[in-house]
Amino acid sequence: MEFTRTLQRKAGKYFLSKKLKHFSRIRQMYTLKTAQTAGILITPSNPDSFEQIKEFLNYLTKTGVKVFVLGYVDEKKVPDNFIFWKGLNLLSRNELNWAGIPESPVVSDFIDQPFDMLIDLSLHDYFPVQYIANLSKSQFKIGRFANSNNCYDLMFEINEDSSLNYYIEHLTYYLNLLSNPN
Repeated sequence: MEFTRTLQRKAGKYFLSKKLKHFSRIRQMYTLKTAQTAGILITPSNPDSFEQIKEFLNYLTKTGVKVFVLGYVDEKKVPDNFIFWKGLNLLSRNELNWAGIPESPVVSDFIDQPFDMLIDLSLHDYFPVQYIANLSKSQFKIGRFANSNNCYDLMFEINEDSSLNYYIEHLTYYLNLLSNPN
C-alpha cells in the first residue's frame, strides 16, 4: 500500500512538473487596497477552522475584494457540515485521479481565472492544493512557506503547531502593512 502511495505521489509531481514547463503567468503585486479579486484555497478540517475561514472571507469582502473559494477535504466524501455553505466549492479524494490530480471543471475554471491574488490558507501540505496553487494564473500568490511548494510570491513561515487563526492574523496584518504607504 505504501509503495502505491509513493508511486502516486511521484506520478502527480511528474505530471505537474511537465505542465509547469509550459506555464506562464503575469506577476504583479497587489494589496488589500488594490486587489479586486481573490482566489482563496482552503482545507477546512473542523467546524472551528471553517468559522475562522468565514470570518476572513467576510473581512475581504468588506474591503471590496470579490472572493472565490475552492477547498480540499482529505476525505472520500465532503462532510455534511461543509456542504451547505453558499459560494464554496469543496473537493474530496473522489474527485482526484490516480495521481492525485484534481479532475473537476470547477478546478479548471479556478486555475484559469487571473485573480489579482491567490491566498492559500492551508496549514498542511496536500498535493491537490499544491497542484492548483502552482498552476493558478493569479498575479500575486500568497501562501505558507513549505519546502514542497515554492510557487508563492509572498510566503509566511508558520510553525507546525500554529493555528489557522494565527496564520490569518499574520497574513491580514502584513497585507494591510503592504497597503499602507507609510
